[in-house]
Amino acid sequence: MAYYTLLIREASFDPWEIAFGDYEKECVQGELEDYRDHDYKAKNLRIVKTRTARQSEIDTILRKLNHERL
Repeated sequence: MAYYTLLIREASFDPWEIAFGDYEKECVQGELEDYRDHDYKAKNLRIVKTRTARQSEIDTILRKLNHERL
C-alpha cells in the first residue's frame, strides 16, 4: 500500500523536511492546502509517494532532494 508524505521547506535555500504523512493522498493534499493558506509557496511544498511508510524510504527521498539543492 502506497504512503504519501508532505515535505516542506521554509524557503528555497532551506532543506526539505517531513511535515505530515498518511496512506490517503487526499488527506495529505488537505494538509498541503493548509500550508498554502498559511502563506507557504507552492514551490516549497511537495508530496512524495513511497511503497511503504518506512522511515528509511522517506529519508532516501529527503537526502536526494536536499543534495540536489547544494
